[in-house]
Amino acid sequence: MSDPRLDASVEALDRALAARPRRNGQAFAEATRPMYAYRDELRHALRASPDDLSVRRRLKAANLAVTLMLAGHFPLGDMPWDQIEALRDHLEAMQRDAAA
Repeated sequence: MSDPRLDASVEALDRALAARPRRNGQAFAEATRPMYAYRDELRHALRASPDDLSVRRRLKAANLAVTLMLAGHFPLGDMPWDQIEALRDHLEAMQRDAAA
């Protein structure tokens, strides 16, 4: 079973992608909020078990997702749609990992 926060992020990101070429800042904000909560839980888990490579891997993936979401929410130039599409694939991989 996937984490509901990851599901919420994917759903919001789908709304952002559906709005292109116009940028949907609300959808990016809605995608980022649950990802922050997921990442924070992983940070706490890693503090409790610093040698857990699975948690470390998932935290690294969550940090990448947050970074890319912020790049979509606050682009420094043209909207990086190709990176946002790659982020969508990354979130699906995170969902599979969380379900395993």
